[in-house]
Amino acid sequence: MKDFNLDLVQFKQLQLKRFFGQSLRSQERLDSRGFTLTEVLVVVIMAGVLAGIAAPGWLAFMNRQRVGGAQTELLQFMREAQAQSIAKRSSYGIEIAQVDDQATIRSFSAKGARTDEEGNPNGTGELDAIKIAILKEEKLSSGGEAELEVLTSDGGTRVFFNFDGSVDPDQITLPYALSVQLPDQPNSRRCVIIETLLGSMREGSGATECPVS
Repeated sequence: MKDFNLDLVQFKQLQLKRFFGQSLRSQERLDSRGFTLTEVLVVVIMAGVLAGIAAPGWLAFMNRQRVGGAQTELLQFMREAQAQSIAKRSSYGIEIAQVDDQATIRSFSAKGARTDEEGNPNGTGELDAIKIAILKEEKLSSGGEAELEVLTSDGGTRVFFNFDGSVDPDQITLPYALSVQLPDQPNSRRCVIIETLLGSMREGSGATECPVS
């Protein structure tokens, strides 16, 4: 009886080995077979569809990043000019303009010179000529990959900081916004806002915070 039971157990074990052995060999054959042409085409089509869906969103994200980078550069330029005006006890400023279809910002020193009524320097008249010395110029296009528009809240393109870092209310209208945006896309607009006569600045976004003239 024991021999019979032993033979039965061995028989079942043999059956299990054969079953799993056949399964493994079948799996190996399937693995070595690779993808069929139909499967490859399905994968390629699905990848193309997903890429088509993701591409516009990715492009919009990259453009927002570029505008945000230009805004950061603009704020740094303005704060640097303000700091220079305080350190040098002289007038410094920034200018923003469109140069070769690219937003460009310059920092400069501005020295006043008393002139006569004919504009000659060192005169005794009441006219005050401003001599501009460009210190630094930089494109605000984050690598030149995206063209940006330059906009201001009152049409002026220059901002002067006095010797104490303040701004002249006769020169700009407060709050004053210097803005950059993608062409004809006001929703992408980013700006730096001068809020007070003391020259306090902050970043803003959108058409409401960044009005243009």
